[in-house]
Amino acid sequence: MYAFARPETEPGGVRLGVSVGRKLGGAVERNRLKRTLREAFRELAGRLPDDHDFVIVARPDLAGLIERDGAEAARACLEEVIRDGGLGRRIV
Repeated sequence: MYAFARPETEPGGVRLGVSVGRKLGGAVERNRLKRTLREAFRELAGRLPDDHDFVIVARPDLAGLIERDGAEAARACLEEVIRDGGLGRRIV
């Protein structure tokens, strides 16, 4: 996952882009992966800074992980990336 800070002049709100390459399967499979990633991201978006854009680039292992463990696995992976990257909002 990549995070990009937006200039203060642009409207707020977390924005997401998802990239799933052809190596991950046909159109149906790729769309299913994108839907799963968007759903997982939506659940975590409240913990992210509003002035950032995020891009998720799906890797080949992701298809097997989601098929094996479901959407919960995708959410857990995103949580780990957010935590390790220090992207979560800090509540004072």
